[in-house]
Amino acid sequence: YDAAVASDEIGLSDLIRFVNLEPVRQGLCTLDQLDHSSLSGHSIILGNKKSTFIDRQSILKQFKTATPKDSYRDFVRDGFPDREDDEIVKLIREANSGSGKQFVLGDAEFIKKIHQINENRYTQVKRHISENMQLEKLHRKINEFLCLEKDELLSQGRQNVKSTARELFAHIATKRFDFTNAEVARYLRVCNSAVSRMISRFENIIEEEYLKTELELLFSGDEESIPT
Repeated sequence: YDAAVASDEIGLSDLIRFVNLEPVRQGLCTLDQLDHSSLSGHSIILGNKKSTFIDRQSILKQFKTATPKDSYRDFVRDGFPDREDDEIVKLIREANSGSGKQFVLGDAEFIKKIHQINENRYTQVKRHISENMQLEKLHRKINEFLCLEKDELLSQGRQNVKSTARELFAHIATKRFDFTNAEVARYLRVCNSAVSRMISRFENIIEEEYLKTELELLFSGDEESIPT
């Protein structure tokens, strides 16, 4: 799933069960294989795999028995196959027609509010579209600004002009022109986390007044200043 949003009235354990059973619904593994599968967080909650982003103890505390891990496992297995009277399943189908990409769980008013927020977010035009800025064009501007050769920006380097150029490129592309980290990563031929580090490193030095002034000159035709 890309996203799951639930109101406070929806049981956390029910939501977790539905999400973690998805690999079984899709035929990617069996219920027995799910206990050790990396396709969902189920194996992490059972303690069969490790993760730093799932708080398994908070989930197991929902099951107030002598053996909460066993109770959780039985609870998940009891959720397959989907039952027509399962409130979670019905809410998901009603809210999003079973699309499987994202779902919102809650009463009608809560679902309507979340969908309105989502629609408003997607109707905002990104600045690189409204200002006709392409990554290739930004690349050329950075080259001119730092006197680089055509493909030097795409060459990796540490603590030199090339690395500064890549950090500057990533910062302006994402912060000023609303490109995603993934789009910048594909252009620079690196992973998303590398782009995040570039942005972070650049923001540590962008407070220098001379650099901010130079950046303003680079985009002097734009109405807004470079964000910090």
